[in-house]
Amino acid sequence: MKKLIVASIFIVIVLYFFDFGFLKGEITKYSLSCDKENYINYQCTERWLPLNPTTYKPYVDKQQVLYWTLSDIETLSKCSVVNRKNWTCMYDDESAEFGFKNGEYWLVSLGDGVTDELFEDRYVPKFIYCLEEMKWW
Repeated sequence: MKKLIVASIFIVIVLYFFDFGFLKGEITKYSLSCDKENYINYQCTERWLPLNPTTYKPYVDKQQVLYWTLSDIETLSKCSVVNRKNWTCMYDDESAEFGFKNGEYWLVSLGDGVTDELFEDRYVPKFIYCLEEMKWW
């Protein structure tokens, strides 16, 4: 009985570190942020701050992407969708282009002076995000 409980806890912990959105045709962006004054030599001297994950559901047939962070669902319509892991969208104000390429999130600012000079953001796999999140407990 004790082994069963330990095995069950182990399985739950392992499952926590993996993203199963692919089962629903979704892909999630896990972001970490570090303020610029603490970002030195490509290292965050303080703890990385986990931002709320954003989940995307791309539709090839409609060439659009639904996305949500906490509960509000928005639609991106200026998109080129190949599949769940490969798509590109542009914000309605055309300030940036972003998407996923081979399952990795990317973002390019298109406007003059639109860059965020206060923070350094990093996009990571869920298990890295979870490890950073645990440092805040």
